[in-house]
Amino acid sequence: MALTREHLRDYLLNADERAVYHAYPRQIADSIHTDHRTMLDLLAESMLLGDVALHWDIECPACKMQDHFADSLETVPEGDVTCKACGNVFGPHLDEDVLVTFSVHPALRRLSGAAADPDYRAEIVRNFEPTTGHELLTQQTFRDWAQNQPLPPGQSLEVRRVGLLFTDLSGSTALYARRGDPRAYHLVRDHYDVLTGAINENGGSVVKTIGDGIMAAFTDGLHALKAALDGHIRLADFNERNNLPPDDCLVLKAGIHAGPTIMVTLNDRLDYFGQTVNLASRIEGISLPGNVTISQPVFDEPGVEELLTNYPVEAAKVAIKGFDEPVIVNRFQVLGEDK
Repeated sequence: MALTREHLRDYLLNADERAVYHAYPRQIADSIHTDHRTMLDLLAESMLLGDVALHWDIECPACKMQDHFADSLETVPEGDVTCKACGNVFGPHLDEDVLVTFSVHPALRRLSGAAADPDYRAEIVRNFEPTTGHELLTQQTFRDWAQNQPLPPGQSLEVRRVGLLFTDLSGSTALYARRGDPRAYHLVRDHYDVLTGAINENGGSVVKTIGDGIMAAFTDGLHALKAALDGHIRLADFNERNNLPPDDCLVLKAGIHAGPTIMVTLNDRLDYFGQTVNLASRIEGISLPGNVTISQPVFDEPGVEELLTNYPVEAAKVAIKGFDEPVIVNRFQVLGEDK
């Protein structure tokens, strides 16, 4: 039986009050027997409907004390903060030091002072991995909501590592010319739905669409690669299910890079900025129809080489526009023949 918001609501109403105060998502997921991503979806939905309150907790990377709290993304400190426990001065990173917790909303259930039990809290911290702010922002349900609360102009938050996937449709211009705008538009729109499913189910979220392509964010390059492989296969199935003739078949190109970046507000929406974004986009630009092209930092991530065991990966140094030195990329064909 699939878990619903009502299952979570029942837990929030009846669990030990210490378990629903600044609770870790993985802690709640364990209690009601579901996985982390499903729990984040349920919590995001419950937050929108007023059953839970979201907290942004800042954790000191030196002593792991959590003594700074923000009530919204825009109030997460951009610059250095000083840990009250050990005096360490640090700039919080959204994917390491900014943690998200959830409490039952007072409108649903009022908690007593006993909910803030430090010994209970210490036990939870020992037994469960926290969820970072960046993990939450790679959840599509939450990202869609967060567009309504962008960072203030000029503010940015650092992310030590994000996996970025850029995709594009091969031959889409010719498709528009051959089939006409209405038919081509519907095919391209359907392809967005196909890829969004692959991205969501492999741990990422769509940041934006660019022309006939997508930019998506993940916590690492491995999950971006899984989504790209899945997207290729799902798109081929889409072509077959819709009996598309060879000239109309939708064929994907994909590029992936991972590295540090900053999160900013661009065009009234949360976005990423920096060299990691630029390189990921350029790598997609040199990819071929039916290909995935990944940077060396992605190829070196744990699990990537094993995932690509059945693909003939070709490594090459290539000149990338805007970069002074050649970049090592790893290209392989997922479906069809190289063109």
